[in-house]
This record gives sequence, C-alpha cells and structure tokens, in this order.
Amino acid sequence: MKPLDDPLERLLRSAAQAPSPSVGELPFATEARGLACWRSGLEEEQGFAVLALFRRGLVLAGALAALTVAVSLWEMRHNAADVWAVSDAVINVASIQ
Repeated sequence: MKPLDDPLERLLRSAAQAPSPSVGELPFATEARGLACWRSGLEEEQGFAVLALFRRGLVLAGALAALTVAVSLWEMRHNAADVWAVSDAVINVASIQ
C-alpha cells in the first residue's frame, strides 16, 4: 500500500518541472490609461479629503482657543477680588496649623 503523501509529492514535482508562462508587456495606451485613472482617483479622494479635514480641525481648535481666552478674561475681570481671597485663605489655613 502506498502512503497518502505520494500523490501530493508527485503533483509538486510535476509543477516544479512545468515551464512558466511568459508574460508580455502591456501596450503603452493601456498602461497610460491605467496610470491616469489611478492618479486622478488618488488626488480627488485622499488629497482633498485629508486637507479639508485638517482645515476643519484647525478652525475648530482656533475657535476653542479664542473661546477659552475670552471666558478666562471675563472671569478674571468679574472675580478679581476672589483671586486674592483664595490665596489669603490658603495662607491663613497654613499659618493656623
């Protein structure tokens, strides 16, 4: 009785001895059309989408920074006395202990 791996070995041996098919080059027109389609799709889909996303993020970050500065200045102007009151309270508590 022959082992079960014998057909597999025979198949692999014959596949290794088979000649490889020759592949010719594509015509210039086909290659040029393929490259043109690839380049046009790459610029439209990825380039502008990433740039638009970056611009939106930059605008949002700038708006948040401006809002933070405005709120901070407003709070400092209306609560200037509270800033000194907090520091005085901390010093008083530290001196008591």
